[in-house]
This record gives sequence, C-alpha cells and structure tokens, in this order.
Amino acid sequence: MLAASRGLLGIVVASLTPTLQTIRLEDYRVLELLASRGALERETLAQTIGSGPLGLDESLRRLSGRGRVDARHSCCEITSHGRAIVAEVTERRRVHLGRVLGEMDGESRRKVVEGLDILSRHVGEPSPEQLMVLGL
Repeated sequence: MLAASRGLLGIVVASLTPTLQTIRLEDYRVLELLASRGALERETLAQTIGSGPLGLDESLRRLSGRGRVDARHSCCEITSHGRAIVAEVTERRRVHLGRVLGEMDGESRRKVVEGLDILSRHVGEPSPEQLMVLGL
C-alpha cells in the first residue's frame, strides 16, 4: 500500500515538474482551486489554501501579472491562460495514469480503479494544512 502511494505521488510530481519551471507551487494551488471551484472571494480563497491575506496577495499579484487570474476585485477568477496551465498538468497526470493502467490486464485495471474510487471516498480531500506542506 505504501509503495502504491509513493508511486501515485511520483505521478503527481512528474505531472507538475514541467509547470514548476514557470510557476510557484503555491501559485499553482491557487490556479487549481479556482479551476475546480470557480470564482472565489479573496477571504474564502485565503482560508481554503490556509494562507494569510499578505501571502495570498503576493500570489495573486504574480498570477494576475502574468494573466493567469483576474483578481482586480474582491472576487478572484481564473483566466483562460490559467485554466490552460491546469489543463496541461491534468492531461500529463491522465497520460501517466493511463500508461500505468494500460499495462494491466482488464480485470486488474477494473480492480485498481474500483479500489481507488473506494479509497478516495474514504480519504476525501486533504486539508489545506496537509497540502501546504508540499505547497499544493
């Protein structure tokens, strides 16, 4: 089980590594949240990522300066450029997972997918504090 979790972490890291050449990990986390949850008030976004207002303001300044988010008002929204970054990372993750699953026979693949679905329902989303350890 631990080996499998390390393998999955490796896929996450591999999918993020090219992007981290041009964006900070904490900034990517903001993009990921805005892409998955839609526009958020600054206060809600700060609470969700476990950041204070100053840390969030720095991140939003970097992201908006590069056209990745629109944060001119109290509400923050991801732009098409920011959404494209998240889509690239997600696609790389899909390709990695697809490659691994593609090497399995049909029955094994079905069991793995079913097991991961069950696991994800029980584990749920990590807390902001847990993700911040990695900068996610």
